[in-house]
Amino acid sequence: MKETKPGIFVASFDFPKFLRKLTNTNGWKEVNGPSSGVGLDYWYKNAKGSEAYINLDQGEMTVSIDNDVVWQGSSEEAEVPSPKESCK
Repeated sequence: MKETKPGIFVASFDFPKFLRKLTNTNGWKEVNGPSSGVGLDYWYKNAKGSEAYINLDQGEMTVSIDNDVVWQGSSEEAEVPSPKESCK
């Protein structure tokens, strides 16, 4: 995170890169998907047809691939993911 003004932080995240680390698969493209109504939702699809759903809510992130949760943790922990190890 980058502090833009005292006490104000801006975070950015490269979701396709994160998905590549989790799945060892390239080519994740953002697509439209339904909203959960909670937090921020992001949907991605790759050339093989796998679909990824990422939900960010109150600093926590959940990543599902083809409806299976593959990663959960704080968005700060997401810098170096370990597949399945962070799932609860």
